[in-house]
Amino acid sequence: MLYSMTGFGKAVAELPGKKITVEVKSLNSKQIDIAARVPSSLRSNELAMRNFVSATLERGKVDVSILRITAIFLFFGESVCQK
Repeated sequence: MLYSMTGFGKAVAELPGKKITVEVKSLNSKQIDIAARVPSSLRSNELAMRNFVSATLERGKVDVSILRITAIFLFFGESVCQK
């Protein structure tokens, strides 16, 4: 069990055809308060993610953000940036 309430973490995973970024921010709070920003394609996993966070942390205001970018967007974004 983790006891610290203030922190920030970021992880990036690059898989074939997609890139996933997860950010977790936490602030001091007397109770656990979880806010999640999850893409619609991953909403079915939101409850499991909330359960994992609440089982790992005792208290704090926790913001979890998940960003999923597909290969089509990455390709389009890179070609626009090069011009």
